[in-house]
Amino acid sequence: SWDSMIWANIAPGDIVIVDKSKKHKNGDIIIARVDGEYTMKYIIKEWWQVYLRAANENYPDIFPWDELEVNWVVTWVIRKIC
Repeated sequence: SWDSMIWANIAPGDIVIVDKSKKHKNGDIIIARVDGEYTMKYIIKEWWQVYLRAANENYPDIFPWDELEVNWVVTWVIRKIC
């Protein structure tokens, strides 16, 4: 479901441009593999844990059970307007 990032102005049908070489930092929008599944969310780093947060309050935070592999940092969003 692509509406999990709607409040970050990333809508269904948008194209995201990512940077694999960029080091992610707290609050970046990233694409990651979490426990075997890919997702796009904000990465939140607190002193005791790292988790993922959607830009839509209808989705819960994601706390990895086993694996969190950050693959790409989202740098641009392209939206077709017609």
